[in-house]
Amino acid sequence: VTGKFNNLQANAELIIHRKIDLIPKLVILPYDVNKPVNQRIQFHATGGDNSFSWFSGNPSLVTMTSDGIAETHLERFKENLHHDGSMTIETSIRAAMTRNIKIFKSAYIIFLPPVKLEIVAYNFETAINDFIDVHIALFAMYDNKLMPYTSCENLIIDIEFSSPILTIESADSDHTEKIKNACRVIRLRAI
Repeated sequence: VTGKFNNLQANAELIIHRKIDLIPKLVILPYDVNKPVNQRIQFHATGGDNSFSWFSGNPSLVTMTSDGIAETHLERFKENLHHDGSMTIETSIRAAMTRNIKIFKSAYIIFLPPVKLEIVAYNFETAINDFIDVHIALFAMYDNKLMPYTSCENLIIDIEFSSPILTIESADSDHTEKIKNACRVIRLRAI
């Protein structure tokens, strides 16, 4: 950019980057007062100069690693519990350009009590010794809407079988990608 006035001239070099995008933008997590297990959520930032520094709006609740992993520290927040043992608290995280931290994008992490449990998918036919992947969704109320949890690995979900032909193979299946709204996949085996 060049500016001129009469015989005077000034030059400035500008660098224009793509807009920063941060995924996920909203993370909804549960809290179990009986088992405040820390959770790890991977955030991904793109845009800018693709070199980011990560910041937490509340480092005592959520810490950030240099590669965008947020780790919750729920054991520190028992004083914020509601009378029913649930907890509603929120914080933000930020991905800022390392060269200029004033250029950033924020995402939000909200802890809410569950209000709905749903099995959103499963394969209903299988052979003996094969697997059944059960996709489980938990929902919370946020802005007067049912919103699915992003992750619910920290909750103990009791599973009862009407027949002893099924057993739990894995309470947290890494073998199957979660479908829409599912926060967990439990792998069963037909025996």
